[in-house]
Amino acid sequence: FYPEGGSLVHGISSLVAVKAEDGYGSGIAVSGSVLSSAGDTVSRFSCDSLGMGLFALLPIAGQSYQAVVDLPGGDRVRHDVFQLPSALSKGLALQVRQTDSVIHATIRAAAISDSTVSLVLKHTGKTVLSQPLVLKEAQLTFRISTAALPEGISAITIYDNGGKPECERLVYIHHPDNKSVINISTNKKTYQPKEQVTVNIQTQPNANLSMAVVDAGIVPEQADDIVS
Repeated sequence: FYPEGGSLVHGISSLVAVKAEDGYGSGIAVSGSVLSSAGDTVSRFSCDSLGMGLFALLPIAGQSYQAVVDLPGGDRVRHDVFQLPSALSKGLALQVRQTDSVIHATIRAAAISDSTVSLVLKHTGKTVLSQPLVLKEAQLTFRISTAALPEGISAITIYDNGGKPECERLVYIHHPDNKSVINISTNKKTYQPKEQVTVNIQTQPNANLSMAVVDAGIVPEQADDIVS
């Protein structure tokens, strides 16, 4: 169970991601209910064939939470109980939503005395954006344009006034109009078994690439790419 931003906080509604795996690390389709220590059902979730699901939870002080999950078990369904991460009595929660060109981020605070925080966005470990923020209320919403941000995975981290990270969220930024020009050619059209192959790749400087070589008679050509 992965609360968005890193932690559950009392009195703040958060999204919780679910990853269900078997003993071999493969995703499994499961469903379950989230129960409070008082016995109330507060949420439900289901995971797809990759074992990925999502639910919302508003943790209340004095309550703990567990998930009762229906697991496939041959001819019958098995019910197992899993404890959810404990919620913090005070802290910050981060929620991020993306549109085509804007990142919408919301910071929610609970029982925080220091209202000054910092937002830092990093890409490949380098700071791309750093901005101080003042939490005048329990919630602050802001927008980040993705036009000037580098393509790929970036981390949005919220730090307190002492430089301690309070919450973090990874985002994937894609610029569909920024098409990389890549030309690939080989020195021959066909080859004998174990014959050396020379591949020429032409692209822009400092490109970050990976390549896989497969048997075309066994592995069909795939239309999907790393973005999809």
